Amino acid sequence: MFYIGAVLFLFSVSCQGLLFWRGWRWGGWHAYPFFYIYLSYTSFWTVAFLFFPHAHPLYPKVYWDSELVAAVLRFLVAWEVFRGVFRHGTVIRRIAGDVMVVVLVLLALAFWLSGPTPGVSPVLDFMRKMALTAGVWTVLVLGVARFYGIRIGQNTWGMAIGFLIFVSSEIADFAAFDLSSWFIPIWRFVHPFAYVFMLAVWTWLLWDYAPNPQNETDSSLAPLLLSEWQRQSAALDKTIRKVIQP
Repeated sequence: MFYIGAVLFLFSVSCQGLLFWRGWRWGGWHAYPFFYIYLSYTSFWTVAFLFFPHAHPLYPKVYWDSELVAAVLRFLVAWEVFRGVFRHGTVIRRIAGDVMVVVLVLLALAFWLSGPTPGVSPVLDFMRKMALTAGVWTVLVLGVARFYGIRIGQNTWGMAIGFLIFVSSEIADFAAFDLSSWFIPIWRFVHPFAYVFMLAVWTWLLWDYAPNPQNETDSSLAPLLLSEWQRQSAALDKTIRKVIQP
């Protein structure tokens, strides 16, 4: 097991180094700043834990605190995917933003009504819900882009696919632990493998700068999309008013 861990560590560090190097060569920090903030954070702790004594009494607290922050910072990658798919100032971005807000509010409401999962650590419960929310966010972005025929560039596509694989592994990881302790020896390696695989996908698809191709959807359909969206919003508002004030 030690050799597997060593190989995973060396491979992940190599991928992180290549991502920073290639990003520096083609201006990745300028093109995708939120993505590189998340990558910098995770890279720092990857190296830091190599020198942090595992037997130190503060190790568990530092580890889980860093994981909690990482769970929140993953939304930087989700946001980077969103802004990479939908150009600033476009009608489709406005529509997609409204859809995202509605779905995420409903998801947050579902989490609040369900309360904490019985018998599960609050930390693990929080991380699982953050992973689910980030995964739903990314799937929605790709779904809206597919619906409106938006072509996604290589960089954004790589960020989205690698990210989805990683957060999906975390959701499956925690679900397996809840089902039975029998899964622990097997599934505890799934999440690290998924993280390394995510880095490999990112390294491959962010090797060169390849943004979204120029889309004609927004310029040709903008008036129609805006009119239809306004009509649907007005109908929804009217329905809500009828329910509140019968």
